[in-house]
Amino acid sequence: MHHLSPRRLSEPAVRTLVGDSSLDVEEVFALSDGNPYLVSELVASAIGSTVPPTVVDAVLGRLRRLAPAHQNIIELLAVVPSALDRKLVDALASDHPAIEAAEERGLLTVQPEQISFRHELTRRAIADALPVARRLELNARVLSAMEDLGIYDASRLVHHASEAGDVDALVRYAPIAARDAATSGAHREAAAHFALALAHENRFTPPELADLFEECAVERSPSALQLMRCVPSLRLAGPWRLASCGQSWAELGCPYHQAAALADSQDPATLLEALPILDSLGATPLARQVRAGLRQLGVPNVPRGPVAGTRENPAGLTDRQLEVLRLLARGLTNGEIATQLVLSVRTVDRHVAEILAKLGVASRRQAAARAETLGIASPRP
Repeated sequence: MHHLSPRRLSEPAVRTLVGDSSLDVEEVFALSDGNPYLVSELVASAIGSTVPPTVVDAVLGRLRRLAPAHQNIIELLAVVPSALDRKLVDALASDHPAIEAAEERGLLTVQPEQISFRHELTRRAIADALPVARRLELNARVLSAMEDLGIYDASRLVHHASEAGDVDALVRYAPIAARDAATSGAHREAAAHFALALAHENRFTPPELADLFEECAVERSPSALQLMRCVPSLRLAGPWRLASCGQSWAELGCPYHQAAALADSQDPATLLEALPILDSLGATPLARQVRAGLRQLGVPNVPRGPVAGTRENPAGLTDRQLEVLRLLARGLTNGEIATQLVLSVRTVDRHVAEILAKLGVASRRQAAARAETLGIASPRP
């Protein structure tokens, strides 16, 4: 029997096959690596926006034909969403026959310096089939191994810390990953990492928190740097009195900072201007403070906050973020959400960080509860 290897499709060819479907061409190409079978299965399932069960069944069928001990090792490698260098492979799996067996089954691609899964969909099918408790355990093992080896790719460390539920490691590495991304010009990724760190703001000192807020603002809008220089530093522990900066923040497209600037005023009219902005962002903690301040100033009939469900999207989330939030609220992991929406895991990581920041919460559970309160946990009939 001779096995034929189909020619890899180019990105323009994948674009032609995807046609007018709802799938993202770049995501399909990245997930399939141009494999004609995987592309065709993804396109066929485009209506449901899910990874085809046929692909999952085929991958898990190959995995289950390995010895149980070998399966355990391949499952461990599958939680790493990138190629593994030899040092990391040796630290995680000293059983080289398992690697050889997986290569023979078409699951892995082995090169002198690194090992990777043959296709991203292969890796994801294995990782997403793992029980949550085991996935947490395996990510913790990878994180520990990377730290022991001195692998200081902060972005990768943040991913595994998040997937392992290790808040201490997340707080330790997220600011580093954010600054690395900022240095390389990846501003959206930097802002997402800053948001991950700020979701645990109680873990930072006031000066550290001031730096993080400042840097996050700059990454969301690099031109905000000049404006930040005109704002009194939070490290001075004095009130932020430059309400006039609000309009400048608005012009830069930074509504939260606009509202925060307005909220430091003692002028009732200015405080009232901040409220609808905060309500639209779902920034409940600061909105609550502003309402309390207005009552202390003796303002009658302070506007109440939005009633849950009175707006289609009161948190200011994008349509894609709403999709991610609804799946998150159902208890899906980032990997499972990525599979459901045919996105990369890193893209979902970024969406989750931005969702937490917009909802003003620190955890996925709080985000799910907030979605229920706002009436956006499920699509409207």
